[in-house]
Amino acid sequence: MCDEKEAVGYPHGNAKKDSKISVNFIGTRPSLLKAMKTEEGTPIQVYRKTLASCPRELESHATNAPRDVKQVANAQFQRRIKSNLSSNGLWNLLYIIDDTKFVKRLVIDKDDFMIFCFQDALLEKLKCVLNRRDLKPQQLSYDTTFLLGDFYLSILVFRETELESAPAIPCIFFIHERKLMETHEEFWSLVVRYIPELPSSNNTYIVTDQEKAIVSAIQKFLPDIDLFRCYNHVVDDIKRKVSTIAVLSADEKKTVVNQCRGLFGRKTKEDYLELLAEFQVEWNREFSIYFIRNIHPDIDRIGTWTCQKYGASKMTTNQSESLNCVIKDLNNWKEYPIDAMVLSLFHLSQYYNVEILRGRYNYGQHKY
Repeated sequence: MCDEKEAVGYPHGNAKKDSKISVNFIGTRPSLLKAMKTEEGTPIQVYRKTLASCPRELESHATNAPRDVKQVANAQFQRRIKSNLSSNGLWNLLYIIDDTKFVKRLVIDKDDFMIFCFQDALLEKLKCVLNRRDLKPQQLSYDTTFLLGDFYLSILVFRETELESAPAIPCIFFIHERKLMETHEEFWSLVVRYIPELPSSNNTYIVTDQEKAIVSAIQKFLPDIDLFRCYNHVVDDIKRKVSTIAVLSADEKKTVVNQCRGLFGRKTKEDYLELLAEFQVEWNREFSIYFIRNIHPDIDRIGTWTCQKYGASKMTTNQSESLNCVIKDLNNWKEYPIDAMVLSLFHLSQYYNVEILRGRYNYGQHKY
């Protein structure tokens, strides 16, 4: 049997400075290293945030806190090395583009990269369900997910309304490094280019979250398409806001959230305005100002009275959220380099295309 008293400490194997060689190395907790890699922000921001949540006992900081800002920077650098498009990854990606014809546009420069991709067969299926009065209204949703690598993935999802269950189908994938307005404008300009029928579609609406860059880009290229703000995101934003108002009790916070739900569920805008006037008398001033500035301007993209046009009481991006989980599960919730991610998305598109074809012959999970 081993005797722990006989264990001897050693400095880090890569230590060169006397200050490092003279002390025994104590490894940082693996879960903390992973958190430093995935946490968004600059090294100093992540360092400060991590320290703020560390235990107060200093003796535990050896393993439960970053040693210094340099360690955080090194952790983030290792993540970028793994996820970035290396020279080999670029050649792999070019091979995938040539072999699959899946990537339609690739932009790489010193400041950004963007990859716009879709399978032609799925795009044609989306076109076939636009402007169809014999089918249910077409809901498109657009959402951005992350934690897939050192990049973002935005997905345009549609409903295959020719099938009885109207399953959600991911159609167009957009891999990008930044979440700027011009990034999303690039995406929607390409959507309109490849789907010229979309701007004049009269039975289609889009649901997204409240991200201003996304909303502005959609309104710029599709000004005549109804655009809704996700109900669940709105309620979550309200919950976060009331949680920061210290003067409200737990019961009062729940009451405010339920009152907001009641406002959104009004049958007419006149009813909403009347009830809003009553609630503003009761509400905490800070929350009242927040609501008028952040929720009220978008109320015609949230309220039931506008959703009823399409036979719904509220609009959500649930179809996008569920597909985000599908994609992360596809890669076992691990970060992937870009070329591997593109190939995974290609195979995922093939799967959905085959599933639709099977459904039309009443095979598989969805029936015609």
